[in-house]
Amino acid sequence: MRYLLIFFQKINSDNHLKEMLKGSSYVLVFRFLGVFSGYLFFLTISRNFGAEAVGVFNLSFSILSVCLIIGRLGLENAIVRFIADAVEKNNAGLGVYILNKCLMLVVCVGLLLSFLYFIGSATLANFFDNDKLIVPFKIMALIIVPFLFIMINSHGLRGYRFLKEFSLFQNGNFQLLATIFILFGLIFCEGNLLPEYAYAAAILFGLLLSIYYYFRRILVFKTLDEQSFQLKSILQVSMPMLVTGSMFTLMNWTDTVILGYYMQENEVGIYNISNKISLLISIALFAINAMAGTQFADFYAANKKEELHKLAKQTSLVNAIFALPAFVLVIIFPAWLLSFFGNEFIVGKISLCVLAFGQFSNAVCGSVINFLNMTGKEKVVRNIIVFSVFINIVLNILLIPELGILGAAIATSFSMVLWNVCGVIYVRYNYGFWMLPIR
Repeated sequence: MRYLLIFFQKINSDNHLKEMLKGSSYVLVFRFLGVFSGYLFFLTISRNFGAEAVGVFNLSFSILSVCLIIGRLGLENAIVRFIADAVEKNNAGLGVYILNKCLMLVVCVGLLLSFLYFIGSATLANFFDNDKLIVPFKIMALIIVPFLFIMINSHGLRGYRFLKEFSLFQNGNFQLLATIFILFGLIFCEGNLLPEYAYAAAILFGLLLSIYYYFRRILVFKTLDEQSFQLKSILQVSMPMLVTGSMFTLMNWTDTVILGYYMQENEVGIYNISNKISLLISIALFAINAMAGTQFADFYAANKKEELHKLAKQTSLVNAIFALPAFVLVIIFPAWLLSFFGNEFIVGKISLCVLAFGQFSNAVCGSVINFLNMTGKEKVVRNIIVFSVFINIVLNILLIPELGILGAAIATSFSMVLWNVCGVIYVRYNYGFWMLPIR
C-alpha cells in the first residue's frame, strides 16, 4: 500500500508521466472495450458455430494480417514520428501532406495485394487441405484496401494526438460491430460464413467513419504542397519498420499457420482462444505505447535525454502494475476462463499458462521496442525481431508435430521473452539504464 501511495504521489508531481497516463487512459478504455469485444466476438462464434469455425476465421484472418503488414509498408509508426516532429515545429500542414502521400501509396499497394490474395484463394485452401477456406479467403481479400486506409489514417490521427479518435479504429471495436451483425444475421440464416461476412461489413462501416474523421480532424490543418519533402525520406525510416512489423506479424501468425498445416481447424481454434485470453495480461501495453510513443519521439527530437530515460522506466513500471493482477488470474484459473467459450476449449489450459508467461514478459518490457523505434534505432529493432522470428519458426516446426498446441505456445512465449530481453540489454548498454520496473 505504501508503494502505491508513493507511486500516485509521483504521478501527481510529474507532468510528463501525468500527460502520458491521461492520454493513455482514453486509449486504455477503448482497449478494454476492444479486448472485451474480441472475446465476445469469438465467444459468439464458438457458441454458435464451434471451434472449427473459430479456426477457419483465424486462418483467413492470418493471411489478411500478412497482407496488411506488407501493404502498410511500415508507415504507421513512421507517420507518427514525422507528424509529431512537424507539430513540434509548428508545421502541422506538413503532416497533412505526408499523410496524403502515404495514403495514396498504401492504397495502390493494397489493390495489388487484394488481387493476388483473391485469385490465390484456392491455392491457399489446398495448402491447408480444406476447400471450406476458399470463400473466407476471398472475403478477407476484398477488405484489404479499406482496412489499410483505416490503419494509416488512424495513425495519422495518433500523430496529431487525437487519441480518442485513434482508439475508435482498433480491431476490437470492429469485432464488437461484427458481433452485432452476427447476432442480427442469425435471425435470418445460420451459415458458417456469417462471421467472415459480418467482419467485412464492420470494416466497411469503419472505412466510412475513418473518412469522416479524415475530413473532420486532419484536413482542418492547411495542406501544404511541400515540394522540399520527399516520400523517400519517410520510406527510409519506414522500411526497417516494415521488416520489424512483418516479423511481428509473422511471429503472431506462424503458430496459427503451422498448426493449420499439421492439425485440424478445431485445434487451431482452441489455441487461438488460449492466445486471446493470454492477451489480458498485456492489455495496458497498447494504450501506454500509443501515448508514450509520441512523447518518446518529442523528447528524442528535442534531445531531452533525461526526460526520455525517465519516461521509459516509468512506462515499464505502469505496464507491470497493470499486468500482474491479470497474470495471476490467468495462472490460477486457466480452465475456468477457457470454459466460457465451451468445454471443448478446456484442453488448452496448459498452453494458456505457457502463453501467460510470455505475455507477462512482454508487458513488463513491452515499451522497449516502441522506445527504440521512436529514438532512431529501427534497424536495431529489425535485427532483434528477425532473429526472434527465425527462432520462433524453427521451434514451431520442431514442436508442433510432437506437442500440438502446447508446442506452439512454447515457441511463441520463448520468442517473446527473447526479443524483450535483447531489447532491454541493448538499451542498458547504449542508453545506460535498465528499461525495467526497478530502480
